[in-house]
Amino acid sequence: MSCELPQARPQAAAGWNGRWITVLIVMIGLLAIGVFSFLKLSTGASLRLNTCFQDASGLRSRAKVRLAGVDIGTVRAVKAKPDNKACPAAVEMEIQTPYELTVPRDSVASTATAGILGETYLVIDASHASGSSAHNGDQLPSKESVKVTAETLVRAVKAVGVLKQLADEEKDDRSAPTETPTAPKTK
Repeated sequence: MSCELPQARPQAAAGWNGRWITVLIVMIGLLAIGVFSFLKLSTGASLRLNTCFQDASGLRSRAKVRLAGVDIGTVRAVKAKPDNKACPAAVEMEIQTPYELTVPRDSVASTATAGILGETYLVIDASHASGSSAHNGDQLPSKESVKVTAETLVRAVKAVGVLKQLADEEKDDRSAPTETPTAPKTK
């Protein structure tokens, strides 16, 4: 029986060695994925800009930042500053692209919504900008967006209904036969 015991131990040791090799391979694979993810996120140009709004309702941290319809970054922070009348809603954004991107300093930031009920995102309009390139920490001018709410939609639908009713009444008035005065009959 003592002969069998030494043979069982090398097989058990081989099983543990196989498991350690498997764990080591998995760990190396996970480390490689982590390194590649980090390199992918850290490469490319990065630019942090700020802007202010009177009302930034719906805009959240990690919302998309778009320029000419292209996602170019994310909103890093949206902070309420009620004591600052010039900037009650401060927004910090980070522009990060895999290519060099220059944003003119006089580009205008505004908010937009993806559809009626979609998420709110930040839009940078550089179509009329002609200034020098913005640098880290620069402040972009902003333009307040028209907010479409459920209440606004209800009022618009009611207004369309009233206009339709007025148009129908006008149409009925024009199509109704009018009485023409008749001249008295003379004999």
